[in-house]
Amino acid sequence: MLTLGTASAAIRRVPADHGTVSAAIAAATPGDTIAVGPGTYGPQTGETLPLTLDKSGLTLLGAGMGLSILQGNAANSVVVCNTASGGRGSGFSITNGAADRGGGINVLAGDFQIDHNLLQANAARRRGAAIYVGGTAQP
Repeated sequence: MLTLGTASAAIRRVPADHGTVSAAIAAATPGDTIAVGPGTYGPQTGETLPLTLDKSGLTLLGAGMGLSILQGNAANSVVVCNTASGGRGSGFSITNGAADRGGGINVLAGDFQIDHNLLQANAARRRGAAIYVGGTAQP
């Protein structure tokens, strides 16, 4: 008889379990949730930008707009979504991103869900200062 184990999705808390959002994303496996507590997260706190979400079904969940702030460095997109399928980003203020496309959020692939976020003071040299959707993306 062959018994297969089932993998369960983990909840990775920032800053309780991981010091940075970047570290939580790196440690995550498909289907995990990264719960980000109140605070400002950016290069000044050790974040590596852009925050690249490249695992299927990954959820990035903030404490709420104005509480969990993802702050860019005015040189990259703050968040890049490049997932095959699934995933969600919710509950953040996203500021100070700048890129050719998608200064705040750049969705390159997949069907990533974006909701309950405040995007402000982001810039794009070509398209989508707040959010850009291109490539094979279908959010």
